[in-house]
Amino acid sequence: MEILGREKVYHGGLIDVEKVHVRLADGKERHYEMVNHADAITVLPIDENGMIYFVEQYRVGNGGRKMLELPAGVIDPDEEPITAAHRELREETGFACKTLTKLTEFYMIVGYGDEFMHGYLAQDLYADALEQDDDENIIVKPMHISEVYKRLFNNGFDDGKTILVLSLAIPHLIKCFPELHQVLKS
Repeated sequence: MEILGREKVYHGGLIDVEKVHVRLADGKERHYEMVNHADAITVLPIDENGMIYFVEQYRVGNGGRKMLELPAGVIDPDEEPITAAHRELREETGFACKTLTKLTEFYMIVGYGDEFMHGYLAQDLYADALEQDDDENIIVKPMHISEVYKRLFNNGFDDGKTILVLSLAIPHLIKCFPELHQVLKS
């Protein structure tokens, strides 16, 4: 596919929308709509007792209902993903971490958007809060690793990035939390 041109058709506070003119491999030309969104991070914070810290907040995309998710947020301009992960962890949970392991990176909605997500595992947590963003009304919800993975395997999470990061963290977490073996067997 060859991109022939782009026209911004909407500029918002969180997203922009472009009309993208392309030439397909078969030579045909067409227009696509593309949502431009800043790249972002998702963090799975877990303490030494196996407590995973989620955030609960209302989300407009699910009809304004509460959503239980791993902490996440956009990467500021000129900010590295790992720096954003440390910042968002502190803003949303009140914790910092000594160990931050990159688990994955992926496009969120590649069919019509360019948001690129970086997923991390945060361990060796300690209290070190930053002030939350003005537009966030977040409640921190700790949950034990066994309960988290029972819930995961019973379709108990609705947020795609949370499901993916939790799933990809299993090989790392099973080393530190042997009780996870039992959950995986059931």
